[in-house]
Amino acid sequence: MTKEEFDQWLVGTEWEHTEGSFTSWYWHAAPAFITWRGDDKHLGFAARTIDKGKVMWKFRAEENGTNIFTVEPSLAGGGYVWQSGTKQCRTRLIARRMPFTMGAPTVEQMRASLADTRIDMRGGVSITFPQSGTVLWRHADGKTSELPLSIPGPGLLQFHWPKNPWDTVLVCWRNPSLCRLYWIWGAQDKPLETVIASVTPGGTPDNAGGLFDMGLDDTRAVTVKSQTAAVNALVVIDLGGGRTAGALSKLSLTSLALTSDDAATIAFNQPVGDDMKKALREVTRFHAIRQQGWPRRQKMELSFADKYSPKDGPSAAVACGLLLESVLRGVPLRPEFAVTGDMNADGSVQPIGGVAAKLRGATKGGCTVAAIPEKNLAAATDLALTDGAAPFLGIQVFSIAHFDDAVKLAVSGNAPLQAAMDSFAAIAAKIKANPAALRQPDTVSALRNLAKETPGHVSIRLLLAMAEDRLPAALSPAGSLTAIELAITDALEGTSQELLAKSNLDRGKVAAARGRLQQLRSKLDKRTHALADAWVTWCQTVERLTGLTGKVEDRLIKEHKAAVIRLQAEEQKLRANADFREDLER
Repeated sequence: MTKEEFDQWLVGTEWEHTEGSFTSWYWHAAPAFITWRGDDKHLGFAARTIDKGKVMWKFRAEENGTNIFTVEPSLAGGGYVWQSGTKQCRTRLIARRMPFTMGAPTVEQMRASLADTRIDMRGGVSITFPQSGTVLWRHADGKTSELPLSIPGPGLLQFHWPKNPWDTVLVCWRNPSLCRLYWIWGAQDKPLETVIASVTPGGTPDNAGGLFDMGLDDTRAVTVKSQTAAVNALVVIDLGGGRTAGALSKLSLTSLALTSDDAATIAFNQPVGDDMKKALREVTRFHAIRQQGWPRRQKMELSFADKYSPKDGPSAAVACGLLLESVLRGVPLRPEFAVTGDMNADGSVQPIGGVAAKLRGATKGGCTVAAIPEKNLAAATDLALTDGAAPFLGIQVFSIAHFDDAVKLAVSGNAPLQAAMDSFAAIAAKIKANPAALRQPDTVSALRNLAKETPGHVSIRLLLAMAEDRLPAALSPAGSLTAIELAITDALEGTSQELLAKSNLDRGKVAAARGRLQQLRSKLDKRTHALADAWVTWCQTVERLTGLTGKVEDRLIKEHKAAVIRLQAEEQKLRANADFREDLER
């Protein structure tokens, strides 16, 4: 990519970075102009490409305010160096908006309309366009400055102060009768002024608005090729009492045609949590970049088939992305396919929770193919340790690292992939009929060959590991904590660790939980053994307390309180163990 090609590519790109709790955005609105938005103000900057992949701009037109933006070769991320190198940060591409191509006036239309046009602004300031090459800036004190004017493209005007080219103004026209004016006053740190004005001779501003609204109103129009789509989303349902279960819930998208020319809206038509809404925004940004635009005249609604259980979390992000892929490309999604996973605006798939439960739910729901985030492979391995081969014989599990991996699985037509899946289905049927067949030489050889052909096929990899005795000896840290929690959940239903002697807790459930914990211990991460042992002791004290028919002895109450204190101490030790916490978050 040459410097000139980079300049063309950069225009319209929108970037985001986060420092702690503060997020800010940069939008390259024109070849030589950048807008910045923080939580409380907007600023604009004159910009200049100094090399391929490298842009310079200045803050408040000060010499020590030089800033450099560098784009990585992948074009998906980059970095900002602020204030002559004193501050720097990472950033990522989140959208592409070309706001002034939809209905924007041509260069000829602008030149014809500019003659003798005046725009009045706040504080007695006004600008006038007496001829195509200059603009007159009238200051509040009545003095005027004649400034060079350029036309970067349709709907765009730019002018600056000759004494300091970094003091610049960008005028943006959305259509022949409406413009927006943005500028940064170089001598003072002021928010970006925004004016919407009717561009007619002597025209004055009639309302106000913001340039950097993060919306999609002005992106290039994209055609919706299908009005409906559906996909199986793997979710976790709250059963109450601290219990959860994995389930398959059909997620649908319906796109309704509207008469207005506004950008298409997309939202859930039922209550969902903030995390799910945030995930949908990431998906929308991803497709705005992927499609180089966004649909218009459409109202898109997302709906879960199960409308009554609460929905939250980011795990439906990939599913939402597939629905948009389906309606925008007009390709149907496989009805036997299910997916779970969060995703970023760059298409990378991120890990989520409850994978083991979700895979069980997918099997019960009748799906034969499921996709999970590659970063959740440890959870699938944990399921193999606790449940054996059975979960991976009934469903073909794949790992996905990028959205495109999910598309390959969800859309039919990949002949090599389908052949590998058919071969695995035959092997799985053979093992179901005779579990000993898993270790037979011909089965192992076939699994090895398939593993080479389809490296993302989790079911193949795990069955091969079982056949060759290569599964880990213990559950992952996260899997160990989940296994302990699942083992004790039924016993804790309706009560808490601090059990009272008069509780109606089911003694049989407590005994069953103790048995599960004792059987599970050898498969747990060794660092969680003390916590599992503390729960066993808790169960034993509860069994003794609930087995009494007469007066409760003080000794038993003290034993139970001591068991609770021990439990809380072991939980605190794990929270304070930095190595364990790091392993937990991998």
